[in-house]
Amino acid sequence: MPVKPALKHDTASIRCQRLHLRLLDYMRLRWIWVLILYWVIEPVVLAAPFAPIPVTIINTSGQPCSADDALSYGNGKQTRYTAARPASKPWRIAYLFPHMKDPYWTGCSYGVISEAQRLGIQADILPANGYDDLFGQMRKMDEAIAAHYDAIVISPISMTGNNPSIAHARAMGIPVFELANDSTSPNLVVKVTTSLKAMGLDATHWVINDARKRGLKSVNIVLLPGPADAGWVKGEVEGTKLAIKSAPIPVNILGILYGDSDHIVQSRLSAELLATYGKKIDYILGCSGCAPAAWLPVNEAGLDHKITIVAYDLTDEIAQFIRQKKIAAAADTKGVSQARIVTDVVVRYLEQRNSATPTPHHPPRQAWQHTPDATHETAQPLATDHSAVCPKVILVNLGMIDAAHWATYPYDTSIAPQSYQPMLSWQPDKRQVSP
Repeated sequence: MPVKPALKHDTASIRCQRLHLRLLDYMRLRWIWVLILYWVIEPVVLAAPFAPIPVTIINTSGQPCSADDALSYGNGKQTRYTAARPASKPWRIAYLFPHMKDPYWTGCSYGVISEAQRLGIQADILPANGYDDLFGQMRKMDEAIAAHYDAIVISPISMTGNNPSIAHARAMGIPVFELANDSTSPNLVVKVTTSLKAMGLDATHWVINDARKRGLKSVNIVLLPGPADAGWVKGEVEGTKLAIKSAPIPVNILGILYGDSDHIVQSRLSAELLATYGKKIDYILGCSGCAPAAWLPVNEAGLDHKITIVAYDLTDEIAQFIRQKKIAAAADTKGVSQARIVTDVVVRYLEQRNSATPTPHHPPRQAWQHTPDATHETAQPLATDHSAVCPKVILVNLGMIDAAHWATYPYDTSIAPQSYQPMLSWQPDKRQVSP
């Protein structure tokens, strides 16, 4: 008789042990799924394929010129750039940014890293210290060459100053591509940028239309375009002057002050313009780092109801300023889209794929095979150059945003999400490196 309770007790104990083992198995499986989500699914969620991007494709036959010069030749083709399939291997690509001090380059970082995640490649962003650090960017180029990257993407600080280092990389067998900032180098495989003159044209056209709606008979403007030697700054100013020539009302440029896009520098320049011209100013046009920096000096001078600020480009900071009515409008060069496309194009080039965008065929040019111990003398020529399957210039079509379009604007093509923390590196097997 006393045996039965013992059996029941043993049976209950066994059941508890089995339940405990099942719970342990469940927890093990749960942690396995957590790891799968972290290592596999999360990058996919962060880096979903981008939608087709409206672009203009130009083939320049290797002519050393700016992107706007190439556009003026009249052989551009409107199309939509579609995302490439993932890479066949983890190619190593270096990106030489001017700096990481303002939200524009944060957006470009997001475009690069998200596309690297999607494609399964390594991306390393090597920023200089600003637009006054040309030699620093040239040192970064030397580092990238010494590290034997498969390709280099440069956002040149200077329209001409980076040309020798670009030529050196190409001579060493490393293909070089251009992102956002323009140059006149003839040694680039592909440029991915926008019409820099169109930045100035679109922003100034908005100013002229707004002035006419306000009933102004003439307009006085001042410009804070950014660092003098940068290609995009030249485009902003030339575009503004072109828009003024065809304006239906007189538009006067009272002053132009150049300087690094750093907020402190631009705040000082804004204060100088206000001290010189004050209430004569109707509009301030400024670069992506310049326009936000102008607001505080204008506000402190009590001129925020007199002077309207318009930006030559869009960042998340400027989008918020437009919502807050501190900045009236901004042209948009779609930095995220540019960064995605150039990363895509590099992979197509390295894997010798046919381009996803239509382009006339050009006879192959001589290229150079890079070897780990290559020098100028020992680089070996390849039979062909794959630039025949890549368009020479890809111009991403610009956008324009103001308060009327703020709520419906497609920000994902232009700026990083607010939750994005700037990253300088992505390696498929080692996750990320933050600045």
